[in-house]
Amino acid sequence: MAVTEVTKNVFDVTSTQTATLIPIESNRGLIRSISVSNQHATDDAVLDLYLDDEGYLSANHIYLIKGVKIPAGTTLVMDTVGFNNNNYSLAMTNSGGAPISIMIR
Repeated sequence: MAVTEVTKNVFDVTSTQTATLIPIESNRGLIRSISVSNQHATDDAVLDLYLDDEGYLSANHIYLIKGVKIPAGTTLVMDTVGFNNNNYSLAMTNSGGAPISIMIR
């Protein structure tokens, strides 16, 4: 699989794809910050991060970021996220360069 949870709330994404990072009601508690690091040497990552209350229905997506380009070798930090995953899942789509690392706290 191209998205691997290395340790709790730390993910390696090795290809372009859509994936659920944290399923709804998985008892991860309050999520406060997310950082995304683009490890690719030359290509931008193009990232959507969104909350979903019923799975993969696009009408239910609540976007935290959409179509954000993360330049090669840089990290995007979102430190005022604030949601409880008992109500929402957290999913992502990467349509640009990979690998990327995602850390959720």
